[in-house]
Amino acid sequence: MESTIVSAVILPLSLFAVMAGIGLSLTLTDFANVIKYPRTVIVGLCGQLILLPLIAVAMIWLIPFSTPLIAAGFLIIALAPGGATSNLFTFLAKGEVAASISLTAVISLITPFTIPILASWFLNVIEPGQIQIPIGQTIVQLVAITFVPVTLGMVIRRFAERVAHQMQTPVQIFSLVTLFLIIIALMVENWTVFIGNFAMMAPWVTLLVIIAFAGGYALARIAGVTEAGQRTLSFEIGLQNGTAALLVTATILKIPETTIAPMFYSILMFVFAGLALLIFKRMGTPATREATE
Repeated sequence: MESTIVSAVILPLSLFAVMAGIGLSLTLTDFANVIKYPRTVIVGLCGQLILLPLIAVAMIWLIPFSTPLIAAGFLIIALAPGGATSNLFTFLAKGEVAASISLTAVISLITPFTIPILASWFLNVIEPGQIQIPIGQTIVQLVAITFVPVTLGMVIRRFAERVAHQMQTPVQIFSLVTLFLIIIALMVENWTVFIGNFAMMAPWVTLLVIIAFAGGYALARIAGVTEAGQRTLSFEIGLQNGTAALLVTATILKIPETTIAPMFYSILMFVFAGLALLIFKRMGTPATREATE
């Protein structure tokens, strides 16, 4: 598809705002907290960078997707970093907020490199030669739209903490509203493609969302992470940065079919995040101290 104002301008600016919002909530101490919550962060990284992508690849092998393009979008949303709202849901669920913030920070700085490299490799294994991701261009664009705003947000937090606190909520609300508006605009622009593939894609994206939330919790439980950490990783792995995934599919690849899975996942994940939050609320207040290494 040809670039439109949504994919060429609004989408990159929206991701810039998302990452700036993450930066506004960060300090250098948050990176140091990786040492304080090693098990939660390490298990979270494994779940985000290894488990979820492998689950997506397995599903692509097992499920008869209509085209490799649909499968590519399915994979890219699984490779995306955790969503910026995971910290909020972790707080509401009485999870390990400091660990959540640290994991969001670390994963957001890693995925600009892992998304293009792993997507290119996995897609070449699944469908050789069908989809070519410009690795260098994708890394440059993702770095520019992640490192710069995160750094900017952290600088504001460092030298104008009060301003950072005042900006944080409006930026997060703006980012969330903009994401939904972008999804609506992309649906309208590619309505025929969306409707033609929705019935086939919907149940599998729903299954991926369920696996992501439940898998994050189960992985943390198996690894001996505390109950608070289990809740944290459920949200960290279940909530994906849909804006980042859509930047790759709509702005860089410019292929309508690849946008379907990220769009649907970006909406559905909030439904399941709400359900997970209700379940955790009914479970009561968890222990918050991480188990001794």
